[in-house]
Amino acid sequence: LFTVISLTLISYSVAYVAEPLTRYRAHSSSISAAREMDEEVKTKSRILESIFDDPELGPLFFPLRSRAYFHMHLRLARHACEIGEMKTSREHLFKALRVYHIGFFEVLYLTWTYQFAKTWIPLPVLHLVRKAKRYLCRIIWHRSH
Repeated sequence: LFTVISLTLISYSVAYVAEPLTRYRAHSSSISAAREMDEEVKTKSRILESIFDDPELGPLFFPLRSRAYFHMHLRLARHACEIGEMKTSREHLFKALRVYHIGFFEVLYLTWTYQFAKTWIPLPVLHLVRKAKRYLCRIIWHRSH
């Protein structure tokens, strides 16, 4: 079934259950999605810096450094767009290009171009498109089941 490892630290019991007990889904209106972008940038940057500055891991992953920051900025741009911060989204898209301009010419140029185009569409139009997409997905799902 599942394995439970129990430890006693100070005066609290701790257990490890080797199976998922809950699910977590972030969406654009969740509290975690509404965090300030600065905090998210700092958090993601610290994670990458801890890997690339590590004496053992840094040299191994150094060739992937610019690509990792490129993807980080793409994700931040997508998140900013979801919470309606279009200017911030564009800023992260351009930062992505600065750190790894080759990414634009690879397969990722479609992702970058699509994301950049979305930042110029008025928010009410984007919300309408998202609602239409959800509605169509529900219709397709119901017809297939």
